[in-house]
Amino acid sequence: MKKFILPLIFIFVIGIFIFAKMLNSNLKKETEEEKNLLESIELVDMNGNDYTFSRDKNIYIKFWASWCPTCLAGLEELDRLAGENNNFEVITVVFPGINGEKNPAKFKEWYNTLGYKNIKVLYDTDGKLLQIFKIRALPTSAIIYKDLKIDNVIVGHISNGQIKDYYEGKGENTTMENNTKNIKDIYLAGGCFWGVEEYFSRINGVIDAVSGYANGSYDNPSYENVCNNSGHAETVHITYDSSKVSLDTLLKYYFRIIDPTSINKQGNDRGVQYRTGIYYQNEEDKEIALNAIKEEQKNILNLLLLK
Repeated sequence: MKKFILPLIFIFVIGIFIFAKMLNSNLKKETEEEKNLLESIELVDMNGNDYTFSRDKNIYIKFWASWCPTCLAGLEELDRLAGENNNFEVITVVFPGINGEKNPAKFKEWYNTLGYKNIKVLYDTDGKLLQIFKIRALPTSAIIYKDLKIDNVIVGHISNGQIKDYYEGKGENTTMENNTKNIKDIYLAGGCFWGVEEYFSRINGVIDAVSGYANGSYDNPSYENVCNNSGHAETVHITYDSSKVSLDTLLKYYFRIIDPTSINKQGNDRGVQYRTGIYYQNEEDKEIALNAIKEEQKNILNLLLLK
């Protein structure tokens, strides 16, 4: 029988490699001028009432859109959070007339059909907050402490528990500080990174999933750079607790959502930026990844032989 060669396209890179995050997790310390700018912004709610940012309280902001499935999936959970008595205010911001969002009247009509009782929705019709928080994707969350200190800006869905952790002084690194020896990282490219990020963020044991670009020729590429053949692959940086989920298990999940025989495309997304890849950081992970690929090759070959 002829040797069957399965065209799995993986690039393994050991050690530190370029990974440009779609996330600004540690903003530079704001100047007083920038705090004044945030304080001066006036938003309105769906009933036309004015809203301004106060220095006297902690504020959680969710930026979202009516056309964003991930945003909509998180609204029920957020409605529960907004109805609780926490040490922070919960607000959400949409951008009517910008990036395909409905106009204020249409948005209000649509939103009122959803039945949420507690969520405060504010309009930013000028898009000023898009610039201040450098928002490049939705949903995005902003963690703001008293005196308008912007502590963190997070792309993608975060749970109520994660939000509360920030305001309890824990923040995103709580698990890492408690037991750093179990905290591991892996970088997975599997087509459009938003879907991959959303999928892995819901797996038990995954601490964080962040979209970005990897394996290109330079640091910090823009979306336009990547679309113009910078050589980067859309990649998700997954941080996980190995005492709760193993790398082998994560790779089994990974193979469920990709076609490893497809070159430079996944689903309807085509281009070198959509190539698949497992990017490891040590020899142990390299061995696990190679074994996972071999196992997947056997599975696909067996399926072909059964046809």
